[in-house]
Amino acid sequence: MLFLFLIISQLMAMDVDVPEVKIPEISPRKTIHKRSHDDSFEVDYKYILECCKSYQSELKEKEIQPKYSNFFTYQISKLIKKHPNFLEIIYGENFSNSIDHSILFSQSAKKRKLKEGEIPNVAFKNSLDDIKPFLATPTKIGTNTYHFPIEGILPEGTPRRIESLIRLFAEFKMPIYVAKGEVTSYNLHHLCQRDQNEDILLLSKEVHQKDSGAIHTSGKVSEINRAAFKEQKIRAVQLYFLRKIEQAVKKLAPSLDTDEAMVADAPQAGSSSVVSKLSF
Repeated sequence: MLFLFLIISQLMAMDVDVPEVKIPEISPRKTIHKRSHDDSFEVDYKYILECCKSYQSELKEKEIQPKYSNFFTYQISKLIKKHPNFLEIIYGENFSNSIDHSILFSQSAKKRKLKEGEIPNVAFKNSLDDIKPFLATPTKIGTNTYHFPIEGILPEGTPRRIESLIRLFAEFKMPIYVAKGEVTSYNLHHLCQRDQNEDILLLSKEVHQKDSGAIHTSGKVSEINRAAFKEQKIRAVQLYFLRKIEQAVKKLAPSLDTDEAMVADAPQAGSSSVVSKLSF
């Protein structure tokens, strides 16, 4: 451009007619505003509710593993960022005071098995009844009934990370928690070691292994089909959390709840004092 200007200047100095030359305009550089992915979408409460209901239907009625949308898990992460109390609703509003149902079950089983004339299977069923005040509505998958706690799904002091939910729906892995500085996963315990028509209770890995003698029948051969159970247990945990997520969203956006009144799982009044009243 400078070279062209110098030539034109010299020609004009020589008094030579110079044809008009149009110098092209230089467009200003466009400023690119980067928009972060987190700002690209708002929380779609209605979408989350529809997904929860649809996925629950597939798990319960069709008994198949849903193909969870990446946008569903993304919306869950958005929900947590917008509503920090979402985790409080999911894991329990009284999280720090949560009762460890795993330890209560183990203690009850130990005492009941020592009672004269009480066969182990009956003892386990009665121990399950002992901790019912701390358990959510049972989750039915196939012929088996799964039992999860109302709150405190993660032990006190555990970082309640969204990864536990994301890995459950995206990777089909059990929820994680931190125990003695180590990341581990929950165990699901068959009360009577049956494959069908069984009560299955979520326990901490510590109780399931450390108190194995108390919560299992000595010499009992397991009837569990481990391959089938591996798939079924993930569906049961997913169903439990989908129900919790649905309840949480309805609390955060009550105007979207057009269904009939739903009784949410909630700790019973004075549940923290129930422990001292349990007669193992």
